[in-house]
Amino acid sequence: MQESKGLAVGGLVLGIASIVFAFIYTWIGLALGIVGIVLSAMAMKRCPSAKGLAIGGLVCAIVGTVLNVSLVACALCVVGSVLSAAAVA
Repeated sequence: MQESKGLAVGGLVLGIASIVFAFIYTWIGLALGIVGIVLSAMAMKRCPSAKGLAIGGLVCAIVGTVLNVSLVACALCVVGSVLSAAAVA
């Protein structure tokens, strides 16, 4: 029981951290989001009493992961545009 509640809290913390790290270190935020999704999903299965924390962690981790993937895609597009403009000039 207590282990599952710890998983839910861990998932919530990692989900929030993935949102914060999206604007600092995107790759770290992406990893934190993925681990947060896994921990929250495990917590939802193991302990029904911590379901609220697990759902909150799952939502934060999904938002953080999507945000991180979007920022990585935007960064790759910018780098590609700069490289193609440099090759033309």
